[in-house]
Amino acid sequence: MIDLRLLAVTFLTLPLSLPALADAQKADQDSRDSGMAQEATTKEAKEPEHAEETASSNDDEDTDETAAKKAEEQKPRHVRAMVITTFGPERKVWAEKLAPTQDIEVPGLHGSFGSVSCNDDDVCLMTTGKGYANAATSISTLAFSPKFDLSDSWFLVSGVASIDPRQGTLGTPTWPRYLVDFGIQWELDARDIPEGWTTGYLSINTHTPTQDPHQEYGTEFYHLDDALVDRAVKLSEGVELADSDGAAAYRKHYDYAPANEAPTVVQCDSVSSDTWWYGNRLADRAGQLGKQVAGDKASICTGQQEDNAILTALKRADEAGRLQRERTVVVRAGASFNRPYEGLSDADGLIGYAKQGGYTPALTNMVRAGYPLIEAIVNDWDDWQKGVPEKTDQEPSSPDKADASEQGAASEGDASQKRDAPASDDEDEASS
Repeated sequence: MIDLRLLAVTFLTLPLSLPALADAQKADQDSRDSGMAQEATTKEAKEPEHAEETASSNDDEDTDETAAKKAEEQKPRHVRAMVITTFGPERKVWAEKLAPTQDIEVPGLHGSFGSVSCNDDDVCLMTTGKGYANAATSISTLAFSPKFDLSDSWFLVSGVASIDPRQGTLGTPTWPRYLVDFGIQWELDARDIPEGWTTGYLSINTHTPTQDPHQEYGTEFYHLDDALVDRAVKLSEGVELADSDGAAAYRKHYDYAPANEAPTVVQCDSVSSDTWWYGNRLADRAGQLGKQVAGDKASICTGQQEDNAILTALKRADEAGRLQRERTVVVRAGASFNRPYEGLSDADGLIGYAKQGGYTPALTNMVRAGYPLIEAIVNDWDDWQKGVPEKTDQEPSSPDKADASEQGAASEGDASQKRDAPASDDEDEASS
């Protein structure tokens, strides 16, 4: 039986409980909505953070790649062989032969030759500028530059020079064993020399031109590595050498060999001096000085303006652990005679040196004679890296057919014109 009193109470309280129930349900729904919103907000907040992390990761990868690339660019350029020239035309013929693919700017080099050019075989080419000051400064700049690894490099100094007609001829490439500094001397004007003296030159702190000198400077002469010189001579003996009609015609003025013969490869020595000299008496003094400082084995045949300065700078760099000075060899080609023919005055011979016809073949032949050594170093690097390798039966001996472009490196007409006008750093003739 239904309790009428309980039923009545239920009907009376129901209107009051329904709003409360609705409020409770609404509060519960609001709580759930708030939780979902907070979760969404948290998720949104995390997504940008994740995006930033991803972007940061990509940036780090880019930074690492950039740093690696920069480190590679700053890594010293390894050099197997460095060809050293002294002015523009010498550089030009070597650049045509080596075909460099990279130019490396080096602050402190000569203003006209501010970069070192390298090819894919790790052979590089640099130019010092003419004379002692330019040569020593440029080589020191190169040797101490952090841009190059020269620790096992070979150095080939290549240039033109004056040549003694008694030992070579126009166009002759020469390989010196001794480099003698002709500038380290006392000098009297020739008009004031004592009776019985044959020259106004004598070595420092001596009393006569015939007295043997004291080695006070430490740069009076350099003896190049015999094995290296011998190998360079051997490698170049079979090359085909260039000549010119002008040189052939000029040689006819001389009635003795080898002056009146075609050029061949010769091993003979060289003197360096900023002063460009000419004549029988000075050529005689050069030969005399060579034997006084370097011994009877020295046989002076060429004159130039840079080699002792270059060797001194290389020696200093060697002492500092930057390179190995004994890995240096020199090829100098005769562009003009330093003695006149019978009937020609010394003055006319000096002033007219550019008309002798030897400049163009000298430029060509210094490359033809020097390149086989460079080629051997590149092709047999595993052996050359350790030092001058033992001679092998497979050593190349076929003539080197130089490019036709070498023949046109410079013209005698240009040489004559330049002699009448001040020489630029890019254009010059034979160095005496």
